[in-house]
Amino acid sequence: MQQLERHAPPGIATFLFSDIEGSTARWTMYPDAMPEALRRHDELLHAVITENGGTVFKTVGDEFCAIFPSVQRAVSAAGDLQRSLAQEDWTNVGGLRVRVAVHTGEVTERGGDYFGSTVNRVARLLSAAHGGQVILSADSAREFTQSERPHVALRDLGRHSLKDFPERESIYQLLAPGLPEIFPPLRTLAERAGNVPRHLPQLFGRDDELIDLHERLKKHRLVTVLGAGGVGKTALAAQAGSDAQEDFEDGVWLIELAPVDAAAVDSTLAAVFGVTSLGGGSVIDAVVAQLRGKTALLIIDNCEHVTHAAAGAINAVLRNCPNVHVLATSREPLGVSGESLYRLPVLAVPPEATVTADEVRTFGACALFEERARAHAASFSITNDNAKIVARVCRRLDGIALAIELAAPRLRLLTIHQLDSRLTERFRLLTGGARNTLAHHQTLRALIDWSYELLSENERVLLRRTALFPGGWTIGATVEVCADDALKEWDVLDHLSALVDKSLILVDTSGTEPRYRMLESTREYALERLEESGERDTVAQKQAELFLGLAHRADAAWAEVSAKLWNAPLDAELDNFRAALAWGVERHSELALRLFGALEAFWWDAQPIEGRRWVRELRPAVDALAVCALTARYWLSAAGISLSLAQEKSALTASEKAIGAYRELGDAAGLAAAQRCYGAALLRLGKIAQGEEAAAQALQEFRIIGNRRLIALGLRTLAGARIFQDDLDSAAALYREALALSQALGDERGVQIISGNLAEIEACAGNYEQALLHGREALEIARGRHDWVMVCTLLINVTAYLVALDRLAEARVTAREALEASGEIQSDLHSAVAIQHLAAVAATCGDAERAARLTGYVDSAYARLENVREPTEAREYRRMIDVLSERLPALELEMHRRVGSALTAEQAKDEALLT
Repeated sequence: MQQLERHAPPGIATFLFSDIEGSTARWTMYPDAMPEALRRHDELLHAVITENGGTVFKTVGDEFCAIFPSVQRAVSAAGDLQRSLAQEDWTNVGGLRVRVAVHTGEVTERGGDYFGSTVNRVARLLSAAHGGQVILSADSAREFTQSERPHVALRDLGRHSLKDFPERESIYQLLAPGLPEIFPPLRTLAERAGNVPRHLPQLFGRDDELIDLHERLKKHRLVTVLGAGGVGKTALAAQAGSDAQEDFEDGVWLIELAPVDAAAVDSTLAAVFGVTSLGGGSVIDAVVAQLRGKTALLIIDNCEHVTHAAAGAINAVLRNCPNVHVLATSREPLGVSGESLYRLPVLAVPPEATVTADEVRTFGACALFEERARAHAASFSITNDNAKIVARVCRRLDGIALAIELAAPRLRLLTIHQLDSRLTERFRLLTGGARNTLAHHQTLRALIDWSYELLSENERVLLRRTALFPGGWTIGATVEVCADDALKEWDVLDHLSALVDKSLILVDTSGTEPRYRMLESTREYALERLEESGERDTVAQKQAELFLGLAHRADAAWAEVSAKLWNAPLDAELDNFRAALAWGVERHSELALRLFGALEAFWWDAQPIEGRRWVRELRPAVDALAVCALTARYWLSAAGISLSLAQEKSALTASEKAIGAYRELGDAAGLAAAQRCYGAALLRLGKIAQGEEAAAQALQEFRIIGNRRLIALGLRTLAGARIFQDDLDSAAALYREALALSQALGDERGVQIISGNLAEIEACAGNYEQALLHGREALEIARGRHDWVMVCTLLINVTAYLVALDRLAEARVTAREALEASGEIQSDLHSAVAIQHLAAVAATCGDAERAARLTGYVDSAYARLENVREPTEAREYRRMIDVLSERLPALELEMHRRVGSALTAEQAKDEALLT
């Protein structure tokens, strides 16, 4: 191996890897010519690498692995290599293109070969490149740019993820005389956090707008895209977000507000980010906690009908999350400080002088029209004969994307000339409107009016009635809600199919059955028509009763159906449940209370934040009623929701009201369910004897009823009481019985909770190794299910076991992770326990003063929350106090604890992270 140049740091070298793109296919297609081509390829590469001071240390097939004493020499070799190959005639093998990657790092040599992260990284870089391309890592680029090389430059290709490397890599392309410059995107990992896909349907005529928007996002943290309904704001924002994914390492997230009202804005954001626990704070506080410290882009779509609520949420995020950007779409400004307004123009349309097909296609509106028309009439294309008419149609539609989307499908029935004629007629009839209404709005309404007028009467009826489904709907729901004496059941499917063909209704066939929805502009129009028809309340009641039926069926099946299968159909209808409840709150409170109560298990198990919203919305209706089954179920639901959100005091109050109501009604089953909630709340508040008594009574009644899901819940609650009483054998037996029931029911979350609690029993018995094994197994399951509340809980448990085993380095890592996770789920209790574990680590490691301050903070947090320590944490706490008492004088220990008790949550967290 050649001696490294003196300026290179010891143990640092530059690697150059290359291979032939598509060599396997060439060997298959040109088996006779490839041996000679490969020989010549090898000859050229050996010569170029040697001439530039490099050494080939390995070849594998057509891959070359070389080492150089400097980046400059490796880059020089890469350029010479590509130019030498380009001068050869490779036609006998269908062309030959070589890709090259250069990376600088530490040298790990053994037996003339090189190993380790540096070699692995350059191999991954090579797999990202294309034939004829030379790419450099950031490490090589930094060294290269320190010297001056005329006519040679590097192009920044952005940051990319390479397989098996957690950190993203900045990658650069070599630009030099004789080297091609244009290549497809790098073949790097596409996985990113977020929910916006990389590859979206083609966006027509928006190249300049995408560039403008990208530049604005670099300069401003809030950009609001303004424009008329249907102009293409959503599509542009989604594409801009997809293009910007490399800039936001924590993801690009789309939050769709179209189906929700102002009261649901915060909970919609919470649902997107998986926020399931509030710890006593507001929903938006929990979202902020989740995003704090993240680098992310939020695309908040369709803000116009919830402007104030959206502005409040956005303002809270931007104020507290300095690395989060927001790209909003709306029909009016949000009025948030620092907002940059971007008014999206309509798609470009050709001037009247444009006559040829090629000219017409260069305009975004016409390109979109042709593409959408072909989707419905495959034979259609823009020709020189119809180019002027297509141009005129797009001008008549004002270049509005949604208008084009609605008009183009008509070519299934009409010629382009007929379409042009009808548009002329309809626009003449439907112009005007209020003077202060935007022309674009008038045009879009005119188009939707025109589409509506072309429908048969029954199609119009169906369009109006299906507008009441903001979350989409199935064929069965269409029949139940929309059919009547005039619109026969057997005609509904035909009319629905016709509306899909005319692009007024969209269909998604990716699930187990087709699901239908409307574009929001169309739905708003149809809702207005429904209101005008005078039948909105009649149809809304049928819709609410439909979803009440679904909720009742789910309620009846809850005891025996697996949790995953049980939740799926309810999750799909969440927006429709919201719509039905909102209508019920306004017009039919009894029906709303019945629906809310039937969804009791759904609220506390899957949607506690959403459920809490309806607890508040329906409270006036409950207060106006005498005790009845509806009020009892309301309070039972409220208790379960509060327990899920770790709000024990609220749960205690609600369960007491439920117990009183069910006793007055003589409902034994309801009373038992309320007593279980009451017992669980008491246990968490430290009233163990009372909690055990209530849990035992509830379990006894559940066994009489025979409801296996309730029995499992009752067993878990009673087992918790036994753990607090140190009756471990009894607790273990109860948990094992509950585990068998939960496994039989397919209740994954129940199984996970029980597994974690069985680990706690092992810990209470002193079997910390076994507890650690079970705890880590449960933690992996929780991570896989993205159940972040359970992840945080299990991290805390695992940390306790590690502390008990004196594995302090590992405990410090998991405790810090738990502390960060507690902030994301906004749980003060989880945070306090994580800080206690870090205090225990500090005490054991000799940092007694810090441990004492943290202990003081944790004591004050438990007092404020009125919670008690669970047995594992209680034992750890006692041991820690003993250690601190040995190391600090009593007065000094008390002084530090008083100082700690005055710390804020943020101050305590910062102090804990220093351990």
